Amino acid sequence: LDPQKIVISAAGIDTEFIAGLPKVLRDQHRLIWASSPNRGLENLLPIFASARAYEPRLNLQVYGSWDTVDKLIALHPNDPLEIRKQQILDLPQDGVTWHGWANHQMLYEAFLGSNLWVYPTTYPECGSVTAKEAQALGAIPVVHPFWSLKDDVHHGFLVGGNPEDLEIQAHYRNIILNLVEDQRHCDHISTDMMAQARIV
Repeated sequence: LDPQKIVISAAGIDTEFIAGLPKVLRDQHRLIWASSPNRGLENLLPIFASARAYEPRLNLQVYGSWDTVDKLIALHPNDPLEIRKQQILDLPQDGVTWHGWANHQMLYEAFLGSNLWVYPTTYPECGSVTAKEAQALGAIPVVHPFWSLKDDVHHGFLVGGNPEDLEIQAHYRNIILNLVEDQRHCDHISTDMMAQARIV
């Protein structure tokens, strides 16, 4: 290959498409998950349940499917993923709505209607398009700065420490509760975040 014909670039988002989306009323108490469920949902569900015990209006919208996990389980019947999946499904689900996979229009409108994108993952993301989408669509990130997330998340809250640890999960819970109690602060963060994230 001719080195002059090689370009290194990061995954991006369609800011023109985003700019043309219809206005969606943002739910102050809505959290969104937009990834495969095995990439940290086992951490978010107990965090969410703990926060919802204090603020019962909280709701979590889960976008993502078990399809890939199920295919891996079918190929490897004794894979630990099968146990992990069941462990996730056995966690408290009050206030949680599962949507499966969604097209860009549906997912982006879901981001616009959500106040927080909470992603306590330990999955080694090489590049997180979802992080860029969340910021461009105004869902404030509350994430573990792991692998590419430490570079792709420029706004919101980076929560250090292992998100499987109960003390760290309590820290996530407190951030969530503090944010949903102060919508003016959230609106300020979202407005500034969207303006900067949509710059090409």
